[in-house]
Amino acid sequence: RGGPSSRRAMSPRPGSPPSRLRNLGLINAAAAVAETATYPVDFVKTRVQSASTRLGPAQALLGILRTEGLPTLYRGLGAAVFRHWIYSGTRIHLYDHLRGETDKLGWGVGGKLLAGASAGGIGHLLATPADLVQA
Repeated sequence: RGGPSSRRAMSPRPGSPPSRLRNLGLINAAAAVAETATYPVDFVKTRVQSASTRLGPAQALLGILRTEGLPTLYRGLGAAVFRHWIYSGTRIHLYDHLRGETDKLGWGVGGKLLAGASAGGIGHLLATPADLVQA
């Protein structure tokens, strides 16, 4: 009782709806953490690119922190996380599905490349409207 075989019987089958839902939750959690960690860098990069004077990234960061405060670096984070959820969730799930289909057809590496390009393109297409919200 309570051994490895009982745990196996209770866990969802790979590819079953609970497993897919759990995976989507993990993908979205990872996407949120990644976006939160990298968002300030992207924010500063955008400021540097749009500045009328020549500022380096360090100067721009210090200027933002001095005049606007730390929370400014995260302004717009919600829209960025939302976009990342759409993109990552679509891309990873679609790639898994397409890769399985191309494997059944015996397409090899070319099939995996096609699956990856298709999944990435469709994920980007679906996530693009969230970029407009962020802008």
